[in-house]
Amino acid sequence: MLIRFLILRIFPLGMMLYGTYLYQSEMLEYYYKAKDVMVAMQVSSNMKTMSKVISLSLQNDENIGDITSFLKRRVKIRGSKSYLDQWGNRYRFEKDYYGNYLFSSCGPDGSCGTDDDIVIKIKGF
Repeated sequence: MLIRFLILRIFPLGMMLYGTYLYQSEMLEYYYKAKDVMVAMQVSSNMKTMSKVISLSLQNDENIGDITSFLKRRVKIRGSKSYLDQWGNRYRFEKDYYGNYLFSSCGPDGSCGTDDDIVIKIKGF
């Protein structure tokens, strides 16, 4: 009876704990990757909200000017500075060749034009 209890209850628990210890670096790697995804989702969500404000301002023929000062004036996000993304980079706002606007964050690496950038296209009016 005691052997059965040890084999069915204690041994799997011990193996799980040993596996956690053995694969600790892999588990930390997955944790940091998941954390990066969550931050990117938060940045994307904030940018969608900001892009709606920018779009409404463009529809009303308001001059956006410098995006940093515009975001400071018009957008309030609880717990953060609205003109910086969660990685501490300033947002970018540019007009493309077709008359549309590109509202972007340079992503976690801080370099614009790389694969980790988050870009929202706003139709020109």
